[in-house]
Amino acid sequence: MISFLKGKIEKIKSNEIILDVNGVGYSVFVTKKIIESLNKTGEDFSLITYLDVKENSLLLYGFFDEKEREIFKMLITVSGISAKTAHTILS
Repeated sequence: MISFLKGKIEKIKSNEIILDVNGVGYSVFVTKKIIESLNKTGEDFSLITYLDVKENSLLLYGFFDEKEREIFKMLITVSGISAKTAHTILS
């Protein structure tokens, strides 16, 4: 599991960032709280992550702090709530 990432912000989208970690670009879905805290691309940034492993995809979700990730993990245990839905609820 990828627990956290630390690198430079390459691109900021509405709910996603591209984080350059030693030359590897990670696409991470992030909450609005993180998007609002970002200033610009090129700055160093670190975030807590959760790797969602599916049959045909690997998706990284980023969180502001450990508490936010723990709430996310509790939400995805509820029947009918996917990782994407849980992340949207946090936003």
